[in-house]
Amino acid sequence: MLIDEAMVENLGQGKAGSSLLQVAGIGPVLFSALIPVPELEAGDNYAAPVRRVIELRERQVALISATADMDNRVTESDEENNARIFTALCQSIGFLNLCTAT
Repeated sequence: MLIDEAMVENLGQGKAGSSLLQVAGIGPVLFSALIPVPELEAGDNYAAPVRRVIELRERQVALISATADMDNRVTESDEENNARIFTALCQSIGFLNLCTAT
């Protein structure tokens, strides 16, 4: 499964300074990547290039976390909306191996 990018969005009312995004596999696939995010105007977003390949066997589930402003560099109106955990699942259907993340 390819994790190509992670979207970072400024949900605040003002400009957000540059920051770091951490994307990590937290089980059973372990990896960690720190990706610089440029300044974002209010409402802007940035597609952070992750470009990680993780290998999953059929019906194996992986947890992937993404944490924006992981070192709390940016002063924010809401510090509670910076992290998400995604579930990745691969299934074989005939000769196809389909992977999804939710």
